[in-house]
Amino acid sequence: MSTRQMSQAMGLDAEAQRKMESKYDKALEAEIIEWIEKETGSKITSFLPDLKSGVILCNLINKFLPGSVPRISKMSNAFQQMENLSQFLSACRKFGLPEHCLFRTVDVYENDLPMPLLDTLITLRRHVESKGSSAKPAPKAPSPKPQSQVQETPKAATSQCSSSAPQPASPKSSVEPAKIEQSSSSTPSSVSSSSTQPSSSIGSAHGFSREIVDRVNAKLKPEDIANLTQWIEAVLKTPGASSGKTFGEWLHSGVVLCQLVNTIKPGTIKKINMQSSPFFQRENINNYLLGCRSFGLNESDLFRTDELFEERNMTSVVQNLLNFARLSKNVPGFSGPYLG
Repeated sequence: MSTRQMSQAMGLDAEAQRKMESKYDKALEAEIIEWIEKETGSKITSFLPDLKSGVILCNLINKFLPGSVPRISKMSNAFQQMENLSQFLSACRKFGLPEHCLFRTVDVYENDLPMPLLDTLITLRRHVESKGSSAKPAPKAPSPKPQSQVQETPKAATSQCSSSAPQPASPKSSVEPAKIEQSSSSTPSSVSSSSTQPSSSIGSAHGFSREIVDRVNAKLKPEDIANLTQWIEAVLKTPGASSGKTFGEWLHSGVVLCQLVNTIKPGTIKKINMQSSPFFQRENINNYLLGCRSFGLNESDLFRTDELFEERNMTSVVQNLLNFARLSKNVPGFSGPYLG
């Protein structure tokens, strides 16, 4: 792992870097390496360097979903290798992996971050086993807890991710397509747009300490948050809707983001979950990210679901929204307001 590259990517000093690396589970890495070698016949001597070209990963997903990556490039140039990674991620989506369990190409290829890749592969192995494969059992996830309100969700959101919260086993529909229901307990009140303090639950999924998360989020610019808050409220015609909350708290459930997408391009997101359970809130964020892709945003412009849900990388969230706001100017039928 390149300490310099990771430090540049996440704004960490050497001490914070060592703390984060100390949380990385080398035993799980070795277990996943053994599983990949068994399924593909490939020899892996170093986890990230051997997998970042995408060749072994594409061969792996083709084993379980034949033909999902029809053309695997073995060229050594960066463009072709990143294309392999993108194809692997696309195949994982087709195979049914939930969006919040997938790494970002830029995290693995440019930033040399092994944890997102390990999370994705743990989830893939668990998903393979759930389909009846003879693959070695994956680490056990927490047992799902029953929810008082559940809703039918896409197949892609039914597999549990190693870093996700427990998910209900059999969700049922409670929200009509293309209809947003108001929750009596969640009337938005207007937020301090300049507040950037994350909540205490940040980073729990990947073992990040509060100190590390604070350093990551230190790159946030209050003026960007203020401008985005004002723009989102203007688009939704809900002035002052975010008062009393930080920017991350306001967006945490994904409801505001889904409403934003549907206001700019109606019908993009068919269902918006108003329930307060983590499962449905993560699904909202996933649907927002799918909406961003349909608008044409690049993978490098997207954040991971847990980066918003746990507020552990609000810098990526803000950058995504700035790019999304700029792109909204090109959406047919949307006449503003625009940002900048």
